[in-house]
Amino acid sequence: MTNYWITVVDDDAMSMANTKNILADRNMRVSCLRSGTNFMKFIQSNTPDLVLLDIMMPGTDGFQTYHKLRDFEKQAGRDPVPVIFLSSENPTETVPYGLKIGAADYVSKPCDPVVLMSRIERAIENSKMIKGLILDSERDKLTGFFNKASGTQKTAEMCSTKTGALLVIDLDSFKLVNDLYGHETGDKVLILFADTMRKNIRSDDVICRVGGDEFMAFLTNISEEKTAAAIIKRVSDLFAAEAKRLLGNDHDIPLGISVGVAMTPLHSTNFETLFKYADQTMYKVKKNGKHGFAVYDPDAGESDSGADLGKELDRLAEISGERGSADGGFLLGQDAFTASYRFAVRFIRHYSAAASQVVFSVSAQNTTDNTAGAAEAFSRVLQKTLRICDIVMQSRSNQFFVLMPGKTEQEAEKEVDRIKKAWAESDPTAKINIDHCIRTISFKKE
Repeated sequence: MTNYWITVVDDDAMSMANTKNILADRNMRVSCLRSGTNFMKFIQSNTPDLVLLDIMMPGTDGFQTYHKLRDFEKQAGRDPVPVIFLSSENPTETVPYGLKIGAADYVSKPCDPVVLMSRIERAIENSKMIKGLILDSERDKLTGFFNKASGTQKTAEMCSTKTGALLVIDLDSFKLVNDLYGHETGDKVLILFADTMRKNIRSDDVICRVGGDEFMAFLTNISEEKTAAAIIKRVSDLFAAEAKRLLGNDHDIPLGISVGVAMTPLHSTNFETLFKYADQTMYKVKKNGKHGFAVYDPDAGESDSGADLGKELDRLAEISGERGSADGGFLLGQDAFTASYRFAVRFIRHYSAAASQVVFSVSAQNTTDNTAGAAEAFSRVLQKTLRICDIVMQSRSNQFFVLMPGKTEQEAEKEVDRIKKAWAESDPTAKINIDHCIRTISFKKE
């Protein structure tokens, strides 16, 4: 049996001594208090695993003490400590009420050692199970942060009662990580960002994953812009450094964070209003070059009038546009490639154009050679050599599917020769075969 910390609250000295001896004989840590008033003073700075609480006490009785305990835990943001009521009174009168208000169990005095220990063990284990279930329902499984529902609820409460800064955070260029490295690596980047945030916030701050690569945080007791700026800069710098370690120093994805900030009570104490302000400000940061932060400025608010549709068009184009350099072929994940491929085929059909499809296969001449490493290296050569209008998808671990808009079969053959030449020049000693197959697609207007 685990050595739990048990607090006994009982005004009967003999009964308390009996209970204490039972617990001490089983290597439990025991704290004894003679009244509900003393217990409430004790609980301010102590968190036992379980409380044995006598019902019949002078002054503040057990039921009154129980209600005070739960009120204190709610105000302090603590998890409820399981309570077992103790009483020598008629159990038919006290047990139903005690269980109705939330007690874990009931034990008659004088306590039977076997009954007492089994009920303590069961009450604590049930409490742990309930805490685990609540935690699972509140948390985002990937990052460990609060999920959107629970995080929004907790943040809304803090916005209405505390001074602080509400942050809306978006990871810059994260989509490129998924497209170029795959979703598994994308998940690692999200975990990396979560770890970076966790190391730079305090225990009373709240952070949640709103969805995808967007997060929300409430930093308590912050009333000055420079304090929020210092935290955001520290997180941004550490995140960029850790991303290099994960993806390699030669990766060219401009990872970073864009952050919009709204202050409470300066701008509002209403969560919906503060989130709107912070979200608008975050998108302005993205529009102005990303990798930064800004505090909401009420004098620069956005209008919903038609006169601002040009600004809205610019904002949407910025959000939707390609991030990073636009050199070489465009490597896409399967979903993005499929959508782009279908659009390209529609374009070709409408304008009676042509395009070529090419499949490349990478294989090692010797079974001991690293085909996976060669495929990764070929992917980089492929992207660099292709035109910016060409799209490519890694269809299998060693295969790549390329669409070359506007290329006839003969023109595509020349492109393939250029790609193979670039591959040979990248590593003349590599014993890797690059095979390919070309098909042309074209439509004529009826």
